[in-house]
Amino acid sequence: MNTDIKKHAATTVKLVLTAGLLWWLFHSFDVSWRDIGERWVRSDLRWLCGALFFVVMMQVFGFVRWGFLLKAEDVKIPWKDVVCISLIGGFFGALSVGVVGQDVARIFYAVRLQPGKKHATVLSIFVDRLIGLLGLVVLAAVTIPLQWGLITSNPRTGAVVWTVALALGGAVVGLVPPILLETPGPHQKLAGWIERLPFQNMIGKARESVRAYMGSWKICLGCLLLSVGVHLCAVMIGYCTARALGLPLGLAFVAGVLPVVNVAISIPITISGFGVREGLLVLFFQLAGLGAQDAMSFSLAMFVLGLVLPLVGGAIYVIYRQEGGKLTGVEEKETC
Repeated sequence: MNTDIKKHAATTVKLVLTAGLLWWLFHSFDVSWRDIGERWVRSDLRWLCGALFFVVMMQVFGFVRWGFLLKAEDVKIPWKDVVCISLIGGFFGALSVGVVGQDVARIFYAVRLQPGKKHATVLSIFVDRLIGLLGLVVLAAVTIPLQWGLITSNPRTGAVVWTVALALGGAVVGLVPPILLETPGPHQKLAGWIERLPFQNMIGKARESVRAYMGSWKICLGCLLLSVGVHLCAVMIGYCTARALGLPLGLAFVAGVLPVVNVAISIPITISGFGVREGLLVLFFQLAGLGAQDAMSFSLAMFVLGLVLPLVGGAIYVIYRQEGGKLTGVEEKETC
């Protein structure tokens, strides 16, 4: 009971914080909904179609990545089910705080298909998140330095960039102990010291993942490349959206800023990153000579584009049924 109360209280706080941040942004910068709507109406449909193409490709890379990770653990789920379950997960992820809803939905449906592989299924989703983070680190390590001088020229944006860079670096360093523990060599003498580090629960899960997937390093490398592709698609969605709205933003600027913003909003402070994302984009867009109206139009357009496939996932959720590990009846044809 106390757990439920804490959960609802945390969600309520995030809802209030989200609404408060958005209210403050709109009123502090005198942003007009009408102007945003008019800009959307005048947007270039060709660039919007390009953005939608990359939305689809980003999801396809994600489907394939998780499918390969399941294969590495010998979890035999048909590709059509991988796609359907992923889309349903995206639907619940869009409705929840953070990615918890998405992962819970994936676990629920995948375990029903392979009830004897529950542990491996959960592990595949954990590794999917981990490799997704590593893909972002790889991309950020290339794109952020290209715009470093510009995006750190303002003390506030510089503080954000440094914080994100340190967070990503810390995430990579955090993987070193579990890798060392699972590989032979002189460094094994440090095992006792590593086991005294804090966050042993997290290190334990990482060790388990490393142990399970070290024998499938080629698959993991391919999944890492797919993760880089996912985040590249996110950059292209942003660039196409900017062009569709007539914003004079170069590809290098978008590629340098979006990874920073995406890392920042991955921290579950507000609902779907609302308020935090818009506030950061206002700061970064000022560096490019653009105003709050431009940043808000861009951010909300990106959010709407990101809802397209979750809405498809919602439709699939209504008709998706499983029986003995397979879709039932005519629903198999209709779902995917």
